[in-house]
Amino acid sequence: MEALMRKNISVEFEVSIVMPTKNCLDYLARAIASIEAQQLQNVQLIVVNDGSTDGTDDWLRAYHGPLALCQINADVSSPALARNLGLAEASAPLVAFLDDDDIWRPGKLVAQIEAHWKDPALVMSFTDYRHVGIHGDDRGTCYEYWRMRAPANGAFARLPSPASTLLGRNIVGTSTVMARRDALWAAGGFDPDLPSSEDWDLWLTLAKAGPVAWSGLVGADYLMRPGSRTSARRHRYEALKMIADRHLPRVKCHWRDRLRLAARLQIGQAEALAQEARPWAAAAHHVWGGILAGEPRAFRDSLANVLTSRTPAARSA
Repeated sequence: MEALMRKNISVEFEVSIVMPTKNCLDYLARAIASIEAQQLQNVQLIVVNDGSTDGTDDWLRAYHGPLALCQINADVSSPALARNLGLAEASAPLVAFLDDDDIWRPGKLVAQIEAHWKDPALVMSFTDYRHVGIHGDDRGTCYEYWRMRAPANGAFARLPSPASTLLGRNIVGTSTVMARRDALWAAGGFDPDLPSSEDWDLWLTLAKAGPVAWSGLVGADYLMRPGSRTSARRHRYEALKMIADRHLPRVKCHWRDRLRLAARLQIGQAEALAQEARPWAAAAHHVWGGILAGEPRAFRDSLANVLTSRTPAARSA
């Protein structure tokens, strides 16, 4: 990743923020406003405009807000490549990520920077985040969904056995991550050859490299909207399997996390089969995934998917 090493660390900026965007102008201004609301002056914002045709280029050129905004125009049609272009331009010792349709909550950035100051060995940190519908409806947080017991009162603490934990449950939202720039370089950035889930792959690489901190602070709102970037389910399953094969042999993985990973792969395969109109095969993998997960919520979700797969609409989908 020589391209990521062309910038020297800057004393001017505390943090560089990498934001890829593609035809999301309706939400982009809101995302940038949430960065401005962090009330930090020494912030470098790098927006990678990935071939937008909705006026994003003109809007960014006309920006005269308080942030030091660096615009990169590219046409790579890849969130991984777009983020890597942003990383190559980053000059601060810490790098944070924000997707163009998500927002940060006030105080998120300061709290995270302070966590890295207090524990300089951290390679990365992340927070909880809230799922929000397009009409502002609250759909719960990531940690609530996974029943994670995070550090109390929004404090940051080291995540025990981070590589094992993140193999079992990908509880990391990209828009909540802050990482050391040198650690991102050493990890090689995001792998553009993966068909999906390149963010999970990078977090696992970082988690194997050093300590990771997490917090129960709800630091971001993740917008769940029609048209959000998603991969075909078969591609997603293939990526999950590739990443598991890449990292599992190199991680001292707790047996419970191994089961959770196996459950995730079963459910990923079930979703791919369901999309391919193979409901009965999908149902079998959903049930097996729910059993392996060993969690009531996961089993209920799998059972619901089985029942849905038996409907005429699902069979004809």
